[in-house]
Amino acid sequence: MKKIIFGFICLALINCHNQKNVNTESLELNKVLNSAPIEYFNFDDYSIEIAYVDRFINFDSPDLTRSNIFIGNILDIKNTSQNFYIFSRNYPFIYQFDNDGNFIKNFGTQGRGPRDIGAIHKVAKNNSNIFLLDNKNSRIIVFDHIFNFKRTFSDRSLDFFIHSGDMIASEKKFLAQMYTGRKRLISFFDIHQNFKKTDSLLPPLIPFGMQPKIVNNYTAAIDKNSRLATSYFGIPYIFVYDSLQQLNYSIELNSKYLSENSVSLKPIQDSSVDFRIPKLISNLFWIKENYLLVVNRNVISIFETDNRTVSLKNRFKLEYSDSELALKHQEHGVSIRLMDNDDKYLYLASNFENGVFRIPLSKLGI
Repeated sequence: MKKIIFGFICLALINCHNQKNVNTESLELNKVLNSAPIEYFNFDDYSIEIAYVDRFINFDSPDLTRSNIFIGNILDIKNTSQNFYIFSRNYPFIYQFDNDGNFIKNFGTQGRGPRDIGAIHKVAKNNSNIFLLDNKNSRIIVFDHIFNFKRTFSDRSLDFFIHSGDMIASEKKFLAQMYTGRKRLISFFDIHQNFKKTDSLLPPLIPFGMQPKIVNNYTAAIDKNSRLATSYFGIPYIFVYDSLQQLNYSIELNSKYLSENSVSLKPIQDSSVDFRIPKLISNLFWIKENYLLVVNRNVISIFETDNRTVSLKNRFKLEYSDSELALKHQEHGVSIRLMDNDDKYLYLASNFENGVFRIPLSKLGI
């Protein structure tokens, strides 16, 4: 009997401890929201237009068929002024195309040498360099835009890059996710000082213990002036920071569509409660400094921003211009997974269709 009573006391203490942690994490979000203005947007109040994407790179071409590249292997896409690159999860790692979408070659030597790649985990790009996170060799490999090798950076601190979340770069700063105990930190590193850690932002979290850790994953975008936008799975906010990592404002999103496309999760403490979170944002993307693209599946919402204000400019639902593809994917349309851009086009890869597609920025009002 004493053992049973002691067991109940332990369970009660554990439950109180968990509840305390939940409240602490809840206050963290409130603290962030109260530190800067909040701009509210209900997508139901805005019209949505149809915009059509054209095929840019066809994976069914003989060269790519022999290379065995297909959508499940695509890790990232990056455009430069000279070439377009597709990064694969498998060897050979990098596929090079010209700016008309013609295949040139694939390359990337697998190994442990200074120019070799063990396995690509993340890719980032700024106006000068392309950064590959080689998680098998625990290092970052830096190339210029035509893939001339420049240097590598390796350190024990690279262990944190293994965790999920975006890895992005501006001209001066490099951003990645650090995991420390129960908190995930977005951390900044100085590119010109051997990736020296300079600052961290604590992600605003919904109550911990109420969902699996993936809920706290984030997507982020950084412009050439190091202005940062972040969003977190399950939280209906976008947080916009200036170049000094000061929160300028938050953007709160709402719509009937987002509510209907929520994810059902069971709280750890009480499995009888149905805790629902909205599936809000799959990508954030800066274009031409003042435009922030917010992507949810096949819908792009374009916000026009400056340091203190934000307005919703346009919303577009993307569909395939090819009638056969449009019919094939009529249920989910162009489900956007990856994006990049140049001065004329927005390039994207889909979750369900092989190849790379593009749409002129002018059609998006940019």
